[in-house]
Amino acid sequence: MENLEQKINDAIMKMAKDPQNADGYHELAELYLQQQNYDKVMSVLESLLQIHPDDIQALVGMGTMWFYEKDFRKSLSYYNRAMELNPKNYL
Repeated sequence: MENLEQKINDAIMKMAKDPQNADGYHELAELYLQQQNYDKVMSVLESLLQIHPDDIQALVGMGTMWFYEKDFRKSLSYYNRAMELNPKNYL
């Protein structure tokens, strides 16, 4: 668990150095997912979508998170947006 916390801290520092880089957000969201801290996953993905509203991975991630929260309308809206951007999206 301590190693995961260190990775989270490293990812936060990476994002602070380059807040426009989507990779840092994806990395941090994945680490929070490993921690099962779903609120933070959603917060990170929402932040990413404010910077890069067409980030398909973030849109699919938000759709999945809202699906697990049983808010199927929100889930579908994120999935639909991802499909609009890339109709061949296998996710």
